[in-house]
Amino acid sequence: MRRDSGVYVFAEMVYEAREEDCVINRSACLSSQSRSATCVSAAISAFVGWQPTAMAIIEAGPSFFTGQILVVANGACGSSVARTLSVRSTPLLPGVINGQKPNVDRGAEGLPYSISPVVSATSYFWEGTNGISIATGQGTNTVTVDIPEALTKGVLRVAAANACGQGPFRTLSLTGVEVLPFVGGRTFITAPEIKVYPNPARDKVIVQGSCITEIHLYDISGRLLQAHRYQDAYQEEIKLGYPQGMYIIQVFGEGWQSQQKVVVQ
Repeated sequence: MRRDSGVYVFAEMVYEAREEDCVINRSACLSSQSRSATCVSAAISAFVGWQPTAMAIIEAGPSFFTGQILVVANGACGSSVARTLSVRSTPLLPGVINGQKPNVDRGAEGLPYSISPVVSATSYFWEGTNGISIATGQGTNTVTVDIPEALTKGVLRVAAANACGQGPFRTLSLTGVEVLPFVGGRTFITAPEIKVYPNPARDKVIVQGSCITEIHLYDISGRLLQAHRYQDAYQEEIKLGYPQGMYIIQVFGEGWQSQQKVVVQ
């Protein structure tokens, strides 16, 4: 049952009433005038255009998930046994999409995005525009996303679904930005012997290399978050604890520099 008005038609009665059936306390007693119906439901908020006929227009409230529609035929001899119909709704609008926003690196891969579970949802559908693609996690409330090299602006969106259908989409606007050619005013030179792991990371990363003298951590806008100096270090641990998104680790040694992107989940 969707969250809008629906028309429910109750079948015409085919029982042919007889005079002898119209006896008080006789459960089978109906009359030819028994054509009115009564709907009762605590879960459904309102009845629109109600008339005492075999048809009712029923409207579900915004918080409706599941309930029953009941119909009773009333006549001169009393009321019939109630006929019930169980109804459910499609899921509500998902909550805020968590993840890096609004700026994302062009060409970035595996960016994590998620929403909180939606009540009554059994699956989730994610999609992106302008080349934004879902890399992993389709059907769940947590995915990783790949950003195309040429992205200027795009949208990531998600809807929850169940057996009744798919609910409304929650959207997130994303803007593609150029990968920084340098950070902190220093030239970027690749040093392939440097390793940064785990990546994606949560609360920390390990930087491993040879004769490391400095490690800097920047956000995607180039703002310096941490700066550490060492005496020919081989392996160092960098604490994170930042919001989800893309960060840049810059490593310095004697005569070389290395810069790597790190995804914080």
